[in-house]
Amino acid sequence: MDERKERTATPGFLDRIASHRSPARVRLNARMRKVMSLYLPTANDTLLNREIDWLLDTISHELLADEGLRGTTGPNRGGRALIVIGEAGAGKSRALKRMFETRPEFEGFGEPGCPVLSVVAPSPFTLSALGNEIAQKLGYFSRRNLRQSEVWPLIRGLMQEWGVRILHIDEAQHGDQISNSHVAQEIESTMSG
Repeated sequence: MDERKERTATPGFLDRIASHRSPARVRLNARMRKVMSLYLPTANDTLLNREIDWLLDTISHELLADEGLRGTTGPNRGGRALIVIGEAGAGKSRALKRMFETRPEFEGFGEPGCPVLSVVAPSPFTLSALGNEIAQKLGYFSRRNLRQSEVWPLIRGLMQEWGVRILHIDEAQHGDQISNSHVAQEIESTMSG
């Protein structure tokens, strides 16, 4: 939760909201909490699980090759992307969050030491803004935003230090604001670098 949201969601404010709810609103809110806590899997969840299995298997293969435990000719270095697309409100973020919270490979999701780091892409989207968001999630705080050329090498080091192998960028459609093909190539190079 960012600082602005924390300021508006103070306990006093929440207490005032709760104290002014009618009994009908209290009942409705209780029902809505139950409904919102349900998760109904779909065929998309099966596909998402299969793609996450593939992603984890490729990471495992690379790590084993790095340790000399497989007789490979060399690891296939570089990033891999799993892009989940769909209409707004289709449940993409919720499905991924559920996968990260329920699959044993991602135990401790949201905590230090988990191999998954989840961030929300900033808007407006720039590589520098995204990099600074990721660096903060990895515990690096600075009084100034780091330039793109400074922040990405820092991120790579911090991800390695924290054992982060998967970077989940939610709301990545903010990157659609960048339509220049040169900039798109720069994003690809930066992410796989």
